Amino acid sequence: MGSINMGGISFSKNFRLDPYYIYRPTLNIEGTVKNRATMEVYLDGVLIRTEEIPAGQYEIRDLYYYQGQRDVEILIKDTYGNIERQIYPFYFTENILRKGEWDYSYNLGFVRENFGIESSSYGDSVFSFYHKYGYSNSLNFGISSEFWKDSITIAPEMAYYRSKLGTLSFKSYLNDNKNADGINYSLIFNYNYQLSRVSYNFYFKNLSKDFATFNFDNKKSNIRYEINGGISYYSQSLGSFSFNLLHKNLYENSSKNELYFNYSKSLLKKVSLSVNTRTVLSGGSLFESFINISYHFDKDRSMFLRHQDADQIKSNSLQISKNAPVGEGYGYRLTAENRSLNGGNSYNAINPYFEYRTRYNIFTGNLNLEKNNNFIDLTASGAIIYIADNIGFSRPINDSFSLIKVDSMKDITVIANNEKISKTDQNGKAVIPNLSSYIDNTITIPIENLPLEYSFPNNKLVLSPPFRYGACINLPLKKIYRYEGFIKIKQAGQVRPLDFREIKFSQLKTKKADKTASKGCKTPLGEYREIAEGSFFTSQQGDFYLENVLPGSYEIEFVYNNRIIKSVIELEDKKDVIIELGEIIINVD
Repeated sequence: MGSINMGGISFSKNFRLDPYYIYRPTLNIEGTVKNRATMEVYLDGVLIRTEEIPAGQYEIRDLYYYQGQRDVEILIKDTYGNIERQIYPFYFTENILRKGEWDYSYNLGFVRENFGIESSSYGDSVFSFYHKYGYSNSLNFGISSEFWKDSITIAPEMAYYRSKLGTLSFKSYLNDNKNADGINYSLIFNYNYQLSRVSYNFYFKNLSKDFATFNFDNKKSNIRYEINGGISYYSQSLGSFSFNLLHKNLYENSSKNELYFNYSKSLLKKVSLSVNTRTVLSGGSLFESFINISYHFDKDRSMFLRHQDADQIKSNSLQISKNAPVGEGYGYRLTAENRSLNGGNSYNAINPYFEYRTRYNIFTGNLNLEKNNNFIDLTASGAIIYIADNIGFSRPINDSFSLIKVDSMKDITVIANNEKISKTDQNGKAVIPNLSSYIDNTITIPIENLPLEYSFPNNKLVLSPPFRYGACINLPLKKIYRYEGFIKIKQAGQVRPLDFREIKFSQLKTKKADKTASKGCKTPLGEYREIAEGSFFTSQQGDFYLENVLPGSYEIEFVYNNRIIKSVIELEDKKDVIIELGEIIINVD
């Protein structure tokens, strides 16, 4: 029936809200071992899991992989060297619900007319729904329907799958519309079977002449039945091939037969080739082709050569491009093309495009130069955010975002999902405008970009925000106070180093308090701690080194000539990486 562009209310189940929830059939394996053992799990010969299991029962639950027939092998090695091997063929599918699962969507509203042109143009009322149920891990049932003023359609369906068989689905549409008498129908059968290198597909559709839904009218398509079958094969040395044959039998005029061929191959490390052809075998010969050769200079820069012959138009084009970074930077695309009509005139076209990303905006320029169609398009876009009493500016936000605050440190690099996003402004703030909702996003502040006297309790965190959610994160910098000095004793007027001694210290009063987080922002926990008491040792010249101790007054204590000596030292607050305390002389008379 197809989707209906409508405005109204919808009640649906959305599995994507929890990306870790598995609603497809999975492989579960149970067994028993007599002795402690190591279990290795292989999928198509590739090791995917290793576990130590105790004597007794073991269980593997919810093993899931990409669609297709796979061989799961369990290799168990016990402490006595015994090896047990078990192989479980299993077909992983994305088209079947596991047992007991429901999937549904109910929609009521009005058809949106002139969508994209008028914002408030609505037509007839319409109601549609689908509801699917996993009767078992192999068999699903469902029903869908569409109601509007000119038509009512009800469509029951069934889907079934098995290992070494693949997936089969059957769906029938029963339709009553005002333009035809009686009940019209459409029957659809679909079969898919995918192996590691080979896959097969078969599709059959049969329609009555007057079948019509909101998005489809068979009087215009004129299809009696349609058959589509294909096979694809992949080899690392030969590349990827696929063939599809389509046959359409029409109520009027002649039938149509079409053959599709697709091929792709990486020729060299940086060069790849793809070929797509379509041949019409009946109703007048026709051959269409698309050939593309690409060369990748690096991960961002590439060049494409394309030849296309379709719709009575031949074109040859050259494109050189650089992808714009996720964060700040620029990208461009320059396309030069020659087009010619079969038996007609030819003309050239040049299309340069440029994109520049700043911390707060995206600027784009698009110029098109061709016969009777010259234009220039300039755009600028950005966003203003308000979160936790903070106002920020950013590039456009399409999903979720985060405001990162690194104290008041300027020009600190922020990395999200291994991509450099931005640098902090003069207030230590940076906006990450491109977080993906409901999945883990890793945010990192590279420590090497910090001044030597600063560090993070935690420079890495993982966010998994809901859709359209903004997170405010405070990453407080910690200044690492490092001290060097010499402790000497004065006795009977003589000064000598206090060498090879343990000096205990305890905090009396600090001069620097911990910074607090920004209002409304969360501060992740870290492992950093500042030492309030402890001990250190002096070396041959009485020299010592202290770290992670706040500036302030500290009482020190040590043993000298069987006496306990106590004194007070001052740890100063300076901007130096290592604060030199010089000589500290303690009178022991």
